[in-house]
Amino acid sequence: DAAFSARLALPGGVVATVAADMTAPRRTELTITGSEGRIVLENAMAQMAGQTLVVETPAGRIAHPLDGPSTFAAQLAAVVATLLDGTPFPLATRDPLASMQAIDMVRAWAGAGR
Repeated sequence: DAAFSARLALPGGVVATVAADMTAPRRTELTITGSEGRIVLENAMAQMAGQTLVVETPAGRIAHPLDGPSTFAAQLAAVVATLLDGTPFPLATRDPLASMQAIDMVRAWAGAGR
């Protein structure tokens, strides 16, 4: 359970690779690779002010600054708005359950020796 890697078949013939290793040095990079280049977001799980989204194509590399609050500040603001103002929470109530179901499917697939 400390590490996994999975290839996911998504609608439209898109294939995604997801990997995590809780024993490796901390790295939370999101990389999206396509036929014309890739998009890279360092520290994708804990974004901070001043972070950049990098787009790399055969034409070159462009870094786009990301404005806005840190991940923690945005999450805290959403919880406070829900609790104090009754604002609908931005995460669907079913999302955490769907996430765990996806993790269980990856575990079951790996346990089957595939």
